Amino acid sequence: MTVTLPKKLEAFVQKKMRGGGFRNAGEVVREAVRQWSEQERDWRQDGPELKSFLLEAVRGPHRLFQVSELEDLEKRIIAEKSRKCR
Repeated sequence: MTVTLPKKLEAFVQKKMRGGGFRNAGEVVREAVRQWSEQERDWRQDGPELKSFLLEAVRGPHRLFQVSELEDLEKRIIAEKSRKCR
């Protein structure tokens, strides 16, 4: 496979190689594609649940949230995701 990158992306790949951790451009691209693949897989897994949550929120009664309430909600979501990953 041959990939042609725009100058800005090529410069980014070169910068990553100079920064260490990557021996060549192929390693940089493989890592980027691997991360992209994981993000896409995570989105597909979370997508239906998130859609359901958002629809419920839009259709339900509305009220203002305090920042602390949103922080607590975030903690609960992270904890739930951690339990599912075990």
